[in-house]
Amino acid sequence: MDSPDARSSDAQYIEVWNDLISTRDLIGSLLICAGTTALGLLAAHLLSSSAFFWGLGGSVLGFVISVFAFTPKRDVRLIKSDEVGHD
Repeated sequence: MDSPDARSSDAQYIEVWNDLISTRDLIGSLLICAGTTALGLLAAHLLSSSAFFWGLGGSVLGFVISVFAFTPKRDVRLIKSDEVGHD
C-alpha cells in the first residue's frame, strides 16, 4: 500500500487512535449517521414512540450505510513466517 503522502494530493488525512483516516470519509460518515438518527427521532415523534430506540436504530442504520459507502484504504498482506528474510 502506498503511504497517504504518495496518494492523491487532495486527500487529507488526520490521525485518530494511532491510525490515519480520510477527513472526507469521516465527515461523510458523521453526516450520514446524524441524518439517519434525526430521521429515527422524527419517526419516534410522529409515532409517539420511544425516542431512545428509534434514535438508536437510526444511528445503527447510519453506521451500516457508512460501512458500505466508504471502503477501507488499507492493504493488508499476510506472509508466512518462513518467507520472512532473517538477517
